[in-house]
Amino acid sequence: MSSINEPQERESTFYDSPYLAEHYDIFCEKHMTEQRIDVPVYWEQLQKIQSSAPQQPFVVLDVGTGTGRILHGLASQASQESYDLSTVEFIGLEPSQDMLDRAALNSQMDHVGRVAWEQGTALDLVGVPSLEGGAKKVSMLMWAVGSISHLHEPEQPTQFLSQVAKVLLPGTGRVIISISHHLAPKDLKDAAIAPWENPPRLASRAFPDIVYQTTQLETKTVGHVQHDTREVLVIKTLPGGTEVVVEKNLVHFKGRLWKENELVDTAKNAGLELADIINSEREAFYVFQLPA
Repeated sequence: MSSINEPQERESTFYDSPYLAEHYDIFCEKHMTEQRIDVPVYWEQLQKIQSSAPQQPFVVLDVGTGTGRILHGLASQASQESYDLSTVEFIGLEPSQDMLDRAALNSQMDHVGRVAWEQGTALDLVGVPSLEGGAKKVSMLMWAVGSISHLHEPEQPTQFLSQVAKVLLPGTGRVIISISHHLAPKDLKDAAIAPWENPPRLASRAFPDIVYQTTQLETKTVGHVQHDTREVLVIKTLPGGTEVVVEKNLVHFKGRLWKENELVDTAKNAGLELADIINSEREAFYVFQLPA
């Protein structure tokens, strides 16, 4: 591989470039489709929640929406089942504008009443523009794929759940938060990230002659936080077969390890009640409500 004009390595969130946004989708499609069949869980919850309050405006907020996988999945399922979403509003919330730009490219949402892709964080739900400072209440709030573990700082879960309590519709509104089983170990010694075989290169579909190459550099557990460091290279093949690196990303993942009942207790302190726990092979879905 040529080092001619090779870019400097940059600190990356894994989501913060057009290349990485596409890489995320391709990676999930290749490695997560069979392992994380979570859209049916959220689809069942959407129908259940809406049936309990069909006359109310129905707002669905997907926190950490990424490229919109869950919302696109719900829209697709509704289309397949001829389920009416004309009075439903989808809001995809995501820190990375590159991910939101990619989410907005999907054309499967025409039958949804309103769709908004908005830049923001889980720690400021009241600030989501479509929620009008908390005046518009959320009927269904999701945070999928165990991504709540991104809140690895001590007070962040409390901050997030306090925000949830401010925007959730009392009584019929529901919050569905997933926690991956490997991030809720019964013993910290079971929390170590097993070294993984570096995946094969992934070919871009959007950018000509581009492939993505990921290398795991280091994994460790410090206290109740998992650390996983990876290098993600964006490689272009030039005429004649020479390869050059066009983007060099150093990614530091940090994931919170959850103590037993920690999420439930934190939610209770924020005024939320546990309504259900749905277990799957890889994750648990915690369903909370706000008393009327």
